Amino acid sequence: MSISLELNDQLPTVVALQVLLNRSGIECRISGKYDSDTKDSVERFQREKMGPGVIPNGIIAGAYTWLGILANTSLRVVDVLDVTDPNLCHIAGGFNNPLGKPIITGAQSNSIPRLMSEIAGKASGGQILLLRFHGHGNAGTIGISDGMGLFDPAGQEDLSHRTALSYKNVDSLAGELFRIRLLFAPYGSVEIHGCEAGRDREGQELLRKLASIWGVPVSAPTSRQTVGAMKDNTRFEGQVRTEFPNCGTLASWAAQIASDQRFVCTP
Repeated sequence: MSISLELNDQLPTVVALQVLLNRSGIECRISGKYDSDTKDSVERFQREKMGPGVIPNGIIAGAYTWLGILANTSLRVVDVLDVTDPNLCHIAGGFNNPLGKPIITGAQSNSIPRLMSEIAGKASGGQILLLRFHGHGNAGTIGISDGMGLFDPAGQEDLSHRTALSYKNVDSLAGELFRIRLLFAPYGSVEIHGCEAGRDREGQELLRKLASIWGVPVSAPTSRQTVGAMKDNTRFEGQVRTEFPNCGTLASWAAQIASDQRFVCTP
């Protein structure tokens, strides 16, 4: 698994890519949009900074180009995988990649404090570029160590075991969640890969609260997602909702990052 980006993507991870291209000496406008100029900058990086075995095509699909981009940095990509969800359990092996092995969560009550400690351990000596949660989701909710058990037989959410993050319980978990706030890179972000987690008012509220706690953008899909051994399970399907700190936008987030001279290429 890697960070797969394609032409016309508009995501906080594109901002991170553009920053890192600039830091490598490849000029790239920071916009959050994977446009033709960004593709050209990636192609130039592949041609000038990587080995002769790399085809300079401006495509970022596998881990190899990212390994080059992240070389000589202390940035981390952290995946959290809830294997109590049977769909994710079957493909867990595919999440082992050169960018780092995932944190595997199993059935456990009150798992959030332990998970925050594990995430901090993954970031030890560096900063988090991207934190991704993979689990069973619903509007405004993502399972952490819960599998398919987010709902009781009557169809009501059961958050009593604190095995999921929900717009309903994030406030009560804020103290634990805040522990990793300072571990994010200034251009870091969070992605929640769970079906419909960003849908409706509930999804927006969850993402806004997490963005406020962690100080970085948080994204999630608004529609159902498919999981499979033969597909890229790190890409969103369909519409994506992203909420930013201070109720910002992708444009304002990119402008904020671009205003910091540390992240701009100076010829």
